[in-house]
Amino acid sequence: MAKDDSSNLGKAAVNRAMDWLYSSGVIGFAGKITNCNILDFRPEARCYFMDVGLASFFIRQIGCSDSDLEGIVNENFVYLELKRRSGRMGELAFEMPAFATWEKESWTFIPSLWIPENICD
Repeated sequence: MAKDDSSNLGKAAVNRAMDWLYSSGVIGFAGKITNCNILDFRPEARCYFMDVGLASFFIRQIGCSDSDLEGIVNENFVYLELKRRSGRMGELAFEMPAFATWEKESWTFIPSLWIPENICD
């Protein structure tokens, strides 16, 4: 998608490309729990590369600073590790790993289905 309207690439084409990348194992998704309310879950809210090397390569191609690149690659690594660990848990109620928000803050990941009542206090 382009900032201006000069692109011929529409939302449907982007969604098909994302579906293909997901089906081929290039990317994975994390769900979102808004305001720490498990009932307000939104699947596929963030996208991650399934290979840290690919993440590093493509993020470098768009010209991110080294510090931004390091942060993105680190977050991607944590996603992959949580994804690997959650795969052993069997059928889950929602997409894992998931991340949560509280008001304007975003926590990177909620690594388990158990969320203590006081997590947002």
